Amino acid sequence: MFGRGWFRFDATAVQAVENAIANGQTRATSKFFNPRMQQNVDYEYHLDTMKQLNMATGFTRNIRRTPPIGQALPPNVAAAAANSPPAAAQGGAAAAGGGGGIPKAVIPHYVYTSPGVIQAVMMGMDPAMGYPFEVMAGGVAASKDVEVIRYSGPDAQEDTFEATTKFSHPTQEELEGHECPICMEPFDASAADPSKAPILMSECRGHFFHRGCLDHGHMFKNGCIVCPSCKKHYGVRTGVQPQGTMAIDGPNSQVKCAGFDVGTFTIKYEFPPGTQREGMPEPGRPYSGTARVAFIPATEEGKKVMEMHKVAFKRGLMFRVDTSITTGRRNTVVWGSVHHKTNIAGGVSAHGFPDDSYFERVKVELSDVGVSEDDGAA
Repeated sequence: MFGRGWFRFDATAVQAVENAIANGQTRATSKFFNPRMQQNVDYEYHLDTMKQLNMATGFTRNIRRTPPIGQALPPNVAAAAANSPPAAAQGGAAAAGGGGGIPKAVIPHYVYTSPGVIQAVMMGMDPAMGYPFEVMAGGVAASKDVEVIRYSGPDAQEDTFEATTKFSHPTQEELEGHECPICMEPFDASAADPSKAPILMSECRGHFFHRGCLDHGHMFKNGCIVCPSCKKHYGVRTGVQPQGTMAIDGPNSQVKCAGFDVGTFTIKYEFPPGTQREGMPEPGRPYSGTARVAFIPATEEGKKVMEMHKVAFKRGLMFRVDTSITTGRRNTVVWGSVHHKTNIAGGVSAHGFPDDSYFERVKVELSDVGVSEDDGAA
């Protein structure tokens, strides 16, 4: 889109980074319109490592400033950076050219370049008025080891109730003092009606039910049933996730989540639009697609969680078609019940790190949909 060479950065980001430098901070954030993605995108600037991170894609670029950080800007430039109002939300190249924010003539500017291009182009700015802050296009690309998982629908499995639960029939003596916790009626080991026959599922201890209370479409679905008493999963739970891909890049040592000194897994989910199938809210009607990016620090615990995420995606448990709670849009692809971190920083309120209890919480959420650490290690 921009061709080769250096390109001026958005004025909103100029102000954010220069203010951070003036305040002795090593990180800054900004949000502006990305014309390639056709949406407003959050960016984070790491001034200690001189990196720019696109929070939507996980893509990083090298940045540099002349003079280096630590050397003062001319007073007129510093004043303009500190006092100028922010640019419009969809400033992009227009804002950088003077359409809002810091006047073009005095900003210490940011520019993009394609790989291999070293020299700076001043974009018509008078060098005596300020110093450039440069951002290199091409930056830090995805690593060579990108794993792509495609989901087209649940795998075929043996999904009869009897085969899945491997239940047994308890004796009347074992049933003494018990009643079905679902219908609250007593048991009769000799009941002629099969739906009233008491059963004990193979891996539960003392949890008795009438077969008819469990063996129906509401309780036993998608090849799985969960014991109402102990939450033990029988069978492999599958979801009605739309068709899509999960691409895992990393761990990338140049992307680090706040609070961690290890590389990061970047997960990119992509779902094209499609037609709803059985189990979705309105079978036969179209749904809109989406793309999402998430991050997991590559600690030992993070690696376990990453493997559990892969299992959950393969089973169709990560996304569903529903109404978006943020936009109100119907029939679109939305997150499931497993929470993801969509920022590498900003804390809990920004769906980012640091978050000391995240791994513990997300493993519980994965367990609730039938994915265990053992599943991830398999």
